[in-house]
Formats: sequence, structure tokens, C-alpha cells
Amino acid sequence: MEDKEHKAIYRSFILRVIFSVIVSAGFILLSYLDYILFGLGVTFTISFPFVFILSGKFFPDSCEFYSHEHRNYLRSKKGLIAIKDDHKKKAHYYDDFMRG
Repeated sequence: MEDKEHKAIYRSFILRVIFSVIVSAGFILLSYLDYILFGLGVTFTISFPFVFILSGKFFPDSCEFYSHEHRNYLRSKKGLIAIKDDHKKKAHYYDDFMRG
């Protein structure tokens, strides 16, 4: 992994979080205006994880933020040893078509 890829992943992750907060704030506004009949806290608690998961489709590079390759890149930047990837199943084998 190169520094350029790391910056793209980091930028995409930041945009994903900002997008999730803005859309969740929109849901909270709708809740405040009584279009959504939950309380403000309940609306945020339900909407933020939902929007964060769905925003992975809009910002696909941000999903690599949690990968072993990116984690080991950050560890190597700090001078630490890389952790062996012992997962037998790889995420890139399971695309949307295979998930159903």
C-alpha cells in the first residue's frame, strides 16, 4: 500500500462519516418537525448506524479503512511489526451478487 492509497482511504472515510452525520441530522430534523414519530435520541440511534452502513456504497474506498492491509500499513508507518492475516475468508470474494 502506498501513501497515496492511504490518503484516498482516509479521505473517503472522513467523507463517509460527514455524510452519515448530515443525513442523520436530517432525520433528526424530520423527527423534530414530527414527520418521524420517534424521539430525537431514538432517531439518531437508529439512523446513524443505518446511514453509516449504507454510505459504504457511496464511498467504497472507506470500507478498506478496516482491512488488514490498511491496518498493517499504519503499523509499519509507526515502526511496529505487521500482524499476520489469519482470516481464511477474504471480503473481496463476497461481492453483492454473491450475498444475494
